[in-house]
Amino acid sequence: MEKQIFRTRLVTETSDEDLEGVGTLRWVGDSLFRWVQNTEAAAMTVGMIAFYESTATAADVFKTVTKCDTADLGMMAGVIMAASLADDDYGWIQVLGFCASVSVLNATGTSYAVGYYMKGVNGNAYLSADAATQPLYNRNIQLMEVAISATTSTTLYGGLVNCL
Repeated sequence: MEKQIFRTRLVTETSDEDLEGVGTLRWVGDSLFRWVQNTEAAAMTVGMIAFYESTATAADVFKTVTKCDTADLGMMAGVIMAASLADDDYGWIQVLGFCASVSVLNATGTSYAVGYYMKGVNGNAYLSADAATQPLYNRNIQLMEVAISATTSTTLYGGLVNCL
C-alpha cells in the first residue's frame, strides 16, 4: 500500500480552499473519511449528518454536501467531523466505521435501542430511527448505544456509519 500525505493533520480540520482534492478518501485506523465542500448556505457542526445532493452531476455527486431534502434521503454522505464547517468551506466527513458523535433527535417520546437503523429527516442534519429491522437505504447509520427520549433537542450518540 502506498503511503498518502495529507495537508490537513486531523480529520477535524477545515479550509476555505480545496487542500486535499474534493472527494479524496482517507483511512484513519478502522474509519474512512471523505474530503467534501459544504454547500448548505450555513455552517454545519460536528455530528451533523451530511447528504449528497441528488441534483449534482454524476461527476460531482461525491464532492458537495448539504442538509437532507426528501429527494436526498437515499444519498446520506456521512457525519461532519469539524467543530464548524462554514458554508462553501471544505472539510472531512466520516463515511465508514464507528463514530462517537452522531446527531440524533428522538421525537417519538420513546428510547431507541442499540441496532436501530437511522434515517435522515427532511430539512435537517440529524437522524431519527426507523421501526423497520432492515435499513431503508444502502447508505445508513446504525445506532450503537441506547438513545434516550429527547423531544426538544438533538443529542450525540455512537453509531456505525455505512455511507461508502
